[in-house]
Amino acid sequence: MKVSKGKWKKYNIMKKDEEISKHLPDTRILTDKSLWKMIERYRCVVLKPSRGSLGRGVIKVSLLVKKSYEIHFENQIKVFPNKEQALEYINKIRLPKKRYIVQQWIPHATTTKWERPFELRIMVQRMEESPNWVITGHLAKVAAVGYFITNVATVAPIQEAIDDSPVKSNITSTLLLDIERLALRVASRLEKYYPKYRNIGLDIALDQNGHIGIIEANLTPSIKIFQYLKNKEMYDTVKLYRKGRVD
Repeated sequence: MKVSKGKWKKYNIMKKDEEISKHLPDTRILTDKSLWKMIERYRCVVLKPSRGSLGRGVIKVSLLVKKSYEIHFENQIKVFPNKEQALEYINKIRLPKKRYIVQQWIPHATTTKWERPFELRIMVQRMEESPNWVITGHLAKVAAVGYFITNVATVAPIQEAIDDSPVKSNITSTLLLDIERLALRVASRLEKYYPKYRNIGLDIALDQNGHIGIIEANLTPSIKIFQYLKNKEMYDTVKLYRKGRVD
């Protein structure tokens, strides 16, 4: 039986694991009812296509004072005085004919150098015919000016971004190890439902206290972003594992 590769399906697969679920933002299928309920509960949510890539069609909605709504789409921010006007704009900018999810917004730590939010990309891969998952690459994606998503990003080594953020003062000695353990657990969990996939790109957000939040697990991640690191060794390793074998 074919299993959907959409964000909603992967979210529900991961949520059934008690340890992984601690790091997942609350997520629902987007309807008018679920949108306003989630905004009332969290004040800030993200709307995204369940099947989509490269950040296309992703929208951030925040509840402001006096029940007005701020909508951040790409590098544009607009404020609407009521639900009706906010919803009209959302329906105008969302991708047509796409099933959307609404997700609790995870606050992102920001770097001092760029003063912009960042996410972590963790690559978990395994060779053909091998059951062993390996962390092959990791980096920080720093959002471009005016954007809240990191698909349009500056790339930095993961430790450099953490050291240049408020996370550093709250970091535990095991943070990076905890991230890697979580990534391997996610890969093992998803493998049960997607046994043919050997490359998983995990997007992770850290808040200022260093809490780990899973944004998304990509089954067909692009590895191009790793070539922008000055040290190409990690990119070479990721390429080798994507190939799946050593000739």
